[in-house]
Amino acid sequence: MGRLTAIVLGSAAGGGFPQWNCRCPVCRLAWAGDVRVRSRTQASLAVTGDGENWVLINASPDLPQQIRRSKALYPRSGTRGSPIKAVVLTGAEIDQVAGLLSLREREPFTICATAATLAALADNAMFGADYPHFESVVPNTMDKVADLAGDPSVTDADTRKILFDNAAKLYTFDLAVLQPHIDRVGFEVGAKV
Repeated sequence: MGRLTAIVLGSAAGGGFPQWNCRCPVCRLAWAGDVRVRSRTQASLAVTGDGENWVLINASPDLPQQIRRSKALYPRSGTRGSPIKAVVLTGAEIDQVAGLLSLREREPFTICATAATLAALADNAMFGADYPHFESVVPNTMDKVADLAGDPSVTDADTRKILFDNAAKLYTFDLAVLQPHIDRVGFEVGAKV
């Protein structure tokens, strides 16, 4: 069994340090480049038990910058090959989940969170607007949709929100106009596509 290793990716409050709009005495020191203070990204942690497979604790909006500064999290093999295997979310606030939007590029990972946090993500149109939808022709999309629909931890209602309802709400689609397309494609929530 490996030793638990943790990397502090960020340790600042929401917005990072210095705050983008703050001129308090401490932030002024940071803006001036004073060596007594150091800029910090928003709170997030990466942990591993084997040095190869990493779990993130929260996904801050600063996640891309945090990954670029942590060689252990660099892509490993092939065109795409992240060592990030899971993200544990401690809540659904923007400072805890916005980095998930940066992890959407064809690399599978597991999200671990409470039912309330997962429901908040499922209800968020931002997470439905960029998901590979069932009518997409992107490689492996049908497999990803089938995996989502077959995942027992994801309800049929959440699947429908992710694959359809969130984008329809975000873009204010006229559902009556879309219904013939939906009927033609024949997607059924919960069915193996």
